[in-house]
Amino acid sequence: MIRTFSLDLPSPDHRRNNIRRGGYPTAEAARAGLRRMIDGQAVGYSADPTQTLADYLTTWLKDKQLVLKPTTYVRYRDYVTNDLVPALGTIRLDDLGPSHIADEEEHLLPLMADHITPREWAEVGARGRRSVPETKLLIFLGAILEDATAQERQLFLSQMPAPARLLWRTLGTRLYDRTTTRVRRSNTAVPRA
Repeated sequence: MIRTFSLDLPSPDHRRNNIRRGGYPTAEAARAGLRRMIDGQAVGYSADPTQTLADYLTTWLKDKQLVLKPTTYVRYRDYVTNDLVPALGTIRLDDLGPSHIADEEEHLLPLMADHITPREWAEVGARGRRSVPETKLLIFLGAILEDATAQERQLFLSQMPAPARLLWRTLGTRLYDRTTTRVRRSNTAVPRA
């Protein structure tokens, strides 16, 4: 029996935005797909999880070509077409998992030094922060810190302005805990570092 799920998402025009996904072999697989979609929505990610990474990156590159400097676009295009798509392009977004990220960190991130300058990397980070709605920044920060080691968390937080660190410690940890508990329906350890 094929399993499906349906999810109503908020939309800017206040019209119904119902997302349906199917083709899951078991009810548990459908529930896992639903959890991934909800987790993605919590941090502002809204791509179609049935797309392959290659399809998503092709669309992303097309959109970015309009706003990037030509030299930056060429570097991104080369990185995507020569490194990311050959290594991970056939994987559906819904199937991406920690093992794929670990593979990327081990094999692809070291290549970035050859393709992206430190200034361009800083621009990527700044654009990423600007793309996250202000109401989701603390949740996004929590997601970053949750996957970081204690040493990485300490370094990351030490580079933040003092008011931002205070906001994270006083409000962010509770907001992230409440959000992840609601999304995951279980208790989640909050990265406090």
